[in-house]
Amino acid sequence: MSSKKEDKKISKGDKVHQSDLATIAEGVDYTLNAGIKAWLNAYAQISLIYCMPTRMVQDRKNAKQRLDDMVGGFPFTCELFPWPKDGDSGKVMQPIFQVNLKNASELLQFDFGSGLLQVWGTVPSSKPLFLRVIPEDNLSDTVSNYFPENPDWERTSTRDDSLDEKRTYLCDFPDAILKKPRINWKYAGRMFQAVDDYMPVDFPDDEDFESAAEYIDGIKQSLTVAYRGNYLGGFGGCLGSGYNFLVTNPQTSRLLIRITDEFDRSVGVVAYRDADNSLRFIAEDNYLI
Repeated sequence: MSSKKEDKKISKGDKVHQSDLATIAEGVDYTLNAGIKAWLNAYAQISLIYCMPTRMVQDRKNAKQRLDDMVGGFPFTCELFPWPKDGDSGKVMQPIFQVNLKNASELLQFDFGSGLLQVWGTVPSSKPLFLRVIPEDNLSDTVSNYFPENPDWERTSTRDDSLDEKRTYLCDFPDAILKKPRINWKYAGRMFQAVDDYMPVDFPDDEDFESAAEYIDGIKQSLTVAYRGNYLGGFGGCLGSGYNFLVTNPQTSRLLIRITDEFDRSVGVVAYRDADNSLRFIAEDNYLI
């Protein structure tokens, strides 16, 4: 039995993960189906670190805060990396989020490289997201003070919620995000897959397939699995049929970040290695798939 002093060393997130593993082990012990046992034992071995955001107010006159991770807000720009514009319309783009890759690498224990990753979108949204990584060496460049005047995406909500009227720009962030765009990521534990596309063993396919699926789904309901929300790392997808957005193979790629607005619009970034083993990023928007 561990002492109270030892228990204090275990984070809340790790305690939740230990509880999740115990839940899976109970599911393995309870069933007599060898296929389910094998599948659950393999499932228990595949989990990824994820972090939850603590939101903070941004002082737009503070140059150092321009380098912080953020959703929306006033991101870092400079002479070599100015505020982007849509190549066709010439209109300024909406900042969706920026992430310090070196910090994310440390938090998630995966090499995402270095520099400041930014994702932007056109307003109104009709085109793929624009992604760029500003190299570490350029983060000491003189910060540009340019910010678009009265941009649509920063209007606070005045609509009647009962009408469910969407705004016209890319991410309809809640007013709380508009007021506190800066993010400090906190370790939250480990997350399991919601979608089983990349399991190392086949799903039980005997005559009891339907009951096996119900049994396994019932266990997943009690676990920390991918969901529609805002987090760093972890997995894409979520419980429920037909929602495979941002689902990645953990052996070859990783989810960097997932952001969801109040109308269930999600955007995210996936990192992967190409044929030359170079690190690449893809920004995805579930409205454009």
